[in-house]
Amino acid sequence: MQRIFKIFILLVIICVLFSCSRKEKEKLYTIGIFQFAPDPAIDNSRKGVIKALEDEGFIDGENIIIDYKNAQADYMTIQTIVHGFISRKVDLIVPLTTPCLQAAAQVKDINIVFSAVFDPYIAGAAKSPEDHAPNITGVGSFPPVRKTIEFIQKVFPDVKRLGSVWCSSELCAEAALKASREVCREKGIEIVELTVTNSNEVLQAAQALADKGIDIFYIVGDNVVLTSFESIVKVSEEQHIPIIMSDPEYVKLGALAAFGFDFYESGYAGGKIAARVLRGESPADIPIQSVVVPRLVINLKNAELMGINFSKEIIESADQVIE
Repeated sequence: MQRIFKIFILLVIICVLFSCSRKEKEKLYTIGIFQFAPDPAIDNSRKGVIKALEDEGFIDGENIIIDYKNAQADYMTIQTIVHGFISRKVDLIVPLTTPCLQAAAQVKDINIVFSAVFDPYIAGAAKSPEDHAPNITGVGSFPPVRKTIEFIQKVFPDVKRLGSVWCSSELCAEAALKASREVCREKGIEIVELTVTNSNEVLQAAQALADKGIDIFYIVGDNVVLTSFESIVKVSEEQHIPIIMSDPEYVKLGALAAFGFDFYESGYAGGKIAARVLRGESPADIPIQSVVVPRLVINLKNAELMGINFSKEIIESADQVIE
């Protein structure tokens, strides 16, 4: 009996040593994920990244630790977050949104995989899909501005003036509006633009656009403006000016419709790339991907309040109908 007990104790010790040895061999990766502000679209991107990592076998709390940060729409906080990731020596940084990518791109000794970024090239992270910093790769998702404007014309054949408020420091909004101006010029539509420097100026800018006789609020994915989206909704409801935008997640918050891209799918694609990098693949060898899964969302309740009737064709073509 004593001999059996000694053998049992020996087996327990061997199992413990084997378990410890195995854990030492398994690396626990730390991933720093951060975004500019609370935003339902970017939240979906983050969920997509995490789900893709899980599908690839990287589970938070098991073999990875996700260090998530939100800058709460403060540019200085973005810099603080990046410096924190550097000091903690995270294994991978995942910036979501253009301002976060701009800050992370200054880091040279930590791998970076970005997502929820309209134009990584204007953000200075790359010159082309293959020509980018050796530690940076990711997913760019430029909004389908031509399809959005064509959708506007389909719903409002007599549209003449779109009103857009955007932040002068938001490169993503600048890039989207540049493309929008070209399309509108082709179609004989004017874009009336007002810039702001912070979210506190959005309400006044929206009221000023309404006073200029715009037909529609046309809002592209501006991180600063979207933090004060309720200000645009307020003016929209008071002046009966519909909002059409590129962020589908905001339709339920007061927009009439959005023709944009699926932020979750873009995040998921970024998470797949992140898994490749965690397995040892160099970002330098991974071209930047363009992932744009178009998504049309319409709000019938808002349409009724505005006295607008969507055609049966548009309702049937929508990916989501909010009633």
